[in-house]
Amino acid sequence: MASAIPRAGIFGHGLSSFTQMTCLGMETHLSLAQVVIEFGWVAGVLLGFIALGALAMTARLERAEARFAFMGFLFVAMLSFAHGDLTRDGLLFLFLGYLVRISEPQP
Repeated sequence: MASAIPRAGIFGHGLSSFTQMTCLGMETHLSLAQVVIEFGWVAGVLLGFIALGALAMTARLERAEARFAFMGFLFVAMLSFAHGDLTRDGLLFLFLGYLVRISEPQP
């Protein structure tokens, strides 16, 4: 995996291409690294900025819903560090979207 990240380029190699690049056919087990390898540096940086920005904006909110979204995303993100696979990371993107919605200013 360490040698595949620098060779990913701007737009990566395509979805599920990492398994074809390895001799064992294994997944990356880290969703952010898989995003960089398969979709490129641009997508990896954008995903990182979206996640960190949503976390930063939601961390200051004191509503119970915001705390639930914040802690839920942290839990799913930690699971993604050990068992991440983009084709099965629906909860990661669900909580990321939930964080973005919660972080919008309320009328």
